[in-house]
Amino acid sequence: MPKEGAINTDGLADYYKKTLPEILKVDVEGWKKELKDVRENHYTKFGSHLPKELSAILDDIEARLNK
Repeated sequence: MPKEGAINTDGLADYYKKTLPEILKVDVEGWKKELKDVRENHYTKFGSHLPKELSAILDDIEARLNK
């Protein structure tokens, strides 16, 4: 996610400038539930045919959510 000040808000109405932090907020617990669902209910369908890179991507996302 972009850090504060990384997005040029020049020309935006004050309303949008004030709501930007809420728009950019990440639902950490929601994403963790999604990751669990993908691992348990979707990736298992592919068994050994699932590319290792896809599991690595989920691991990376999960690690960043746990920081």
